[in-house]
Amino acid sequence: MRGVPPSSVILTELPASDADTSGMREDGSSERSEVKTGGALTTKSLEPRSHPPPKAASPVKTGPELGQNINVELPGGVLLELVWIPSGYFVMGSKEDFKRRRFLGIGFKTVNDAETGRLDGEGPQTQVRLTRGYWLGRYVVTIRQWRIFVESTSYRTQAEQHGGVIVWTGSEWTHRSGSSWRNTFAVKEQNPVVGVSWNDGVEFCNWLTNRERAAGRLPRGYEYSLPSEAQWEYACRAGTTTRFYSGNRDSDLARVGWFKENSGGSTQPVGQKVANAWGLSDMHGNVWEWTRSWHGSYPGGVVDDFEGPLRSLTRVARGGCWFTDPQGCRAAMRGGNVDYYRCSNLGFRLALTPSP
Repeated sequence: MRGVPPSSVILTELPASDADTSGMREDGSSERSEVKTGGALTTKSLEPRSHPPPKAASPVKTGPELGQNINVELPGGVLLELVWIPSGYFVMGSKEDFKRRRFLGIGFKTVNDAETGRLDGEGPQTQVRLTRGYWLGRYVVTIRQWRIFVESTSYRTQAEQHGGVIVWTGSEWTHRSGSSWRNTFAVKEQNPVVGVSWNDGVEFCNWLTNRERAAGRLPRGYEYSLPSEAQWEYACRAGTTTRFYSGNRDSDLARVGWFKENSGGSTQPVGQKVANAWGLSDMHGNVWEWTRSWHGSYPGGVVDDFEGPLRSLTRVARGGCWFTDPQGCRAAMRGGNVDYYRCSNLGFRLALTPSP
């Protein structure tokens, strides 16, 4: 279900050699972990739906107000935009292989109803209810925004501390000593920051939380974080059920995302492609995006506020990147790696979830 976005208000280790050097893992594995459902499973069937964003509320002075987009002002007046995402239901994952006979006008034919490009790790499909609205970054965090964090804290990334980033040479993925967010690509301030690990992303979130609390703009119980895997997919779909929020065909991807065929072999400035119904850009392609969720199988059935396993070996990343083909940029596609992993195709966006 589509809606009109609300108005906005401003709210003033391990050694790198141990990392997987094959780029982002496009997951089709049979890895299994105990799943924390976040709520009891039921047998009730729910239709996938989402509530449209509520009408714009009046501007706030001391903290985020439910239902409004917010602009967080970083040092130097740089804004970090977050979009309000309403609570609602959706079906997480992709449709598995299911062959059936269908009448096509001139006779019956066996057809396969599976989503094109589906991998085994994308199921079983699970009906997820997100019981609270939340905010999600309109864009992934950019080099400019990351630079402000680094200059404010003197933070050194894991790549800078432990020897580099995995990069694409034109023929293979390889570890490049001395590379980091500063020099992986030609530095363009509005491009996504890359070469940051999951741990680096969490440090950015912690810094912003502490900064906003100290300024009296973020009440206790609110904190900036990486989104859960369910929050990410729900927001990406924005009420759609297709492979991309723009449609089912590979050709539908080009107008909404940067991928192997149109990226020129590099990241691109954020916000250049068509946003989804809720105003989020670059959800398909440009860079893989870390989530806070551990990797594991979906539980199936109906689940409230699905978070994923209590623990696993790898963290989930979503969205595909400038290097992947359309299959790897689908809304249901899952990638991931260890939390200290850093690569030239991997960044993050922020989430903010209100207290219960």
